[in-house]
Amino acid sequence: MIPARWRLPLLLLCLALGSAWLLERLRERATARQAVEQHHPDLYMENFVRLGMDKEGRLRNRLRATRLMHYPDDDTTEMIRPRLQVISGDGVPMFVTADRAWASSDNEVILLYGEVRIWRNRPDGERELELITSDLKVLPEEEYAETEEPVTIIGDRMVTDATGLRADLARRRLKLLHKVRSRYETSPRL
Repeated sequence: MIPARWRLPLLLLCLALGSAWLLERLRERATARQAVEQHHPDLYMENFVRLGMDKEGRLRNRLRATRLMHYPDDDTTEMIRPRLQVISGDGVPMFVTADRAWASSDNEVILLYGEVRIWRNRPDGERELELITSDLKVLPEEEYAETEEPVTIIGDRMVTDATGLRADLARRRLKLLHKVRSRYETSPRL
């Protein structure tokens, strides 16, 4: 049994410890809630268009998006329905579309989400090559792209399906990882 003279101090000590514990829990919740609430865009643009030029002032790329949002807490950018046109040295453009995109603060990593389509037309306007996949990771500085998702490549008379892709964009080399199957048509498509 606890002596009477110790009961009040022990009760006050228990109340103080309980209050300190409760106050700490409330602070943790407020901090977590504040961190979640802070991931709001500081700016957004509707029907965004950006032109990229080379040193001589020639158009090198055109980026469009239905909506672009910038987040100040991690300096990232998100886009809805991005559409990119990249003009190579030979003047023939390559096109990239996706449902959504995310770019890191330094644009070293770009993630394309949903259905991703990449294609290039011949100079006569006919489709030369088309790649269809989803959830593609692109490292622009390294000119590299990869996905673990199913991939379909459509050429002039060929269709190739695979799972997973590694792409060396500078050398125009694709490595298909698994379950590679190709069909070749001997007569042109009608």
